[in-house]
Amino acid sequence: MAEKYVYRPLIHENFKDFARLYYAVYNYQPSVEEIQKKISALTDDAGCIGYLAYAEQNEVAAFYGVFPKPIRIGLSSIVGAQSGSTMTHPSHRNQGLFKKLARLTYDECKIRKVDFVYGIPNQYSFKGFQSLGWSFLYHMTAVTLPLPTLSFFRYMRSSKSDDYFLPPQSIEKLYIFKFFNRDENPQSANEIRAVAASQVIILNEIKLTVKVTRLNQWRIGEIYIPNGTSRLTCYLTLFALITEMLLHNASLMSFFAQPHDSSLQKFFPTFLYRRSLQLGVLNISGYLTEQEIKSITIKYKDYDTF
Repeated sequence: MAEKYVYRPLIHENFKDFARLYYAVYNYQPSVEEIQKKISALTDDAGCIGYLAYAEQNEVAAFYGVFPKPIRIGLSSIVGAQSGSTMTHPSHRNQGLFKKLARLTYDECKIRKVDFVYGIPNQYSFKGFQSLGWSFLYHMTAVTLPLPTLSFFRYMRSSKSDDYFLPPQSIEKLYIFKFFNRDENPQSANEIRAVAASQVIILNEIKLTVKVTRLNQWRIGEIYIPNGTSRLTCYLTLFALITEMLLHNASLMSFFAQPHDSSLQKFFPTFLYRRSLQLGVLNISGYLTEQEIKSITIKYKDYDTF
């Protein structure tokens, strides 16, 4: 029987098709500029490796892709790729498109010398990734803290931007943290960083990268704690962070990290921990050991890539 779908690599010329599929799945259509900007940020301009599936009359049916980026392990340079943007049009589900697109993508990864692919599948896609040969190393640790919202401060915000958090000037004198528009956190040689619209806040020389969502939820992407910082200073900074969030009418704080992440262990008391989704990897090259993969630091800002 003839193949029902045709498969094409994602390139700039079909970004509009990607956007149409995104709208069908998420009811939001990103611009070509948004797509290009996010890919460039995630891959250092290397480009996304992925494939679109098309049905009859050129209807875009599904997409799967990964986002490669060079990293270092010790003295060696390797290429790791974050798995993301798995989408299937509601009219084309249960057709085996995810596995077909994933295999095409991983074959291309081998050609492009990608060493491994990693990601954190949710409960719906976990079995699919497992069937593709992924290994799951451990559960990520989550800290989520819901907060009561104070409507009074909502009307004092100077900006309601969905992308960047800009403090309301009218209550600036109440600020506890210093706010910066650009991410100034240091990056270690063996660290993978997801990229999202973010802002750095600083107190007691502790730097936190924060993304604020449309629902005014604060996602803590990275925590940089200088050497020699005491546990008491960390806890006082955490208390100040919660107070700051209340001033800005935030509804939720979330942070996800590897269970052995030192910033997690030092900044948050253990009673706030909960077990989250599993970190999975696909060893494309076959050369990396599990210990080498485990040594890479995964930093959370936003698991979604678009």
